[in-house]
Amino acid sequence: MEFLETILCTQGEIPLIDYHIRRLFWGICQNGFLVSEAQKSIIKEYILSFIPEDKKDYKLRFLFQINFENQFTYYSELIELKPSQTVFRLGVFREETKKRSFPWNAKTTERNLYKVATLWSKAHYFDEAVILNDAGHVVETSIFNLYIINDDVLYTPPLLDMPVKGVFRTWLSENSIFPIVEKSLTIEDLKNAEIILLTNAVRGICIGVLE
Repeated sequence: MEFLETILCTQGEIPLIDYHIRRLFWGICQNGFLVSEAQKSIIKEYILSFIPEDKKDYKLRFLFQINFENQFTYYSELIELKPSQTVFRLGVFREETKKRSFPWNAKTTERNLYKVATLWSKAHYFDEAVILNDAGHVVETSIFNLYIINDDVLYTPPLLDMPVKGVFRTWLSENSIFPIVEKSLTIEDLKNAEIILLTNAVRGICIGVLE
């Protein structure tokens, strides 16, 4: 099984490195594998060794592969980031749904649903596809966790609805100045939201517009 971390390197630092390590090994344990504290430290130092000397922004793709004998390998790829948009036009992807019967809160390379949703969004001239689960609840988009804001409260799908347990999602839960409530969301909730927020560890906080 292969786990994926997409990590922002900015100004010669990885601001969310500890959150990435926590999420990576949480996902590994969630799927029935074991990794020691010493191995965690080795992985953290390995990731930190990829920080470039210049002050440009980079995306570090870290892949961790493990088998059922608990043997693992890992490698990284560093990609320079270009300025990107902060407002995303959203369409609702209904052709496939995310099943709740598998622990998909971990971020893995099993991303066929997201690839299909991305192709659908491009074909229909949206920037991002809103993904639903098999109960019809909003889960996330192709690359973002999703929130709505009403009356200065942030609402986001609970892990039981099967969003990826995003690194920025966890950071925000610990640092938001507004209360965050986990609850199942519907398309009507998105339509009636004051604001739709999209978050991930590389792009931070963006705005979604449902069309």
